Amino acid sequence: VRFPLELGKVWSSNLNIYEGWWAWANSTLDNTYEVVGFETVSTEFGELEAWHVSSVTTAEFGTSTHNFWYNMELGFVKMIIKNYAGQLLQFELAEVKEAM
Repeated sequence: VRFPLELGKVWSSNLNIYEGWWAWANSTLDNTYEVVGFETVSTEFGELEAWHVSSVTTAEFGTSTHNFWYNMELGFVKMIIKNYAGQLLQFELAEVKEAM
């Protein structure tokens, strides 16, 4: 995410992929991000307040969509990604451990 986060904020970035990544080698990913809300999100850890950031990534091999929820104290607490092949991947915060 790019700080400060605020409703409606939009930014772009790109990522160049070089050799060693099979079909993705020598390609560029163009990313557009938008802060779409500040929400209560349900996770395995519990209900958390988080910024909801939506993203679209385009490349010559397809388009992927991403939804990220970012809590200011805990970082990313939930991610839902639908990749260019239509596969769905979801991460949720389940546990917080204190550093030793």
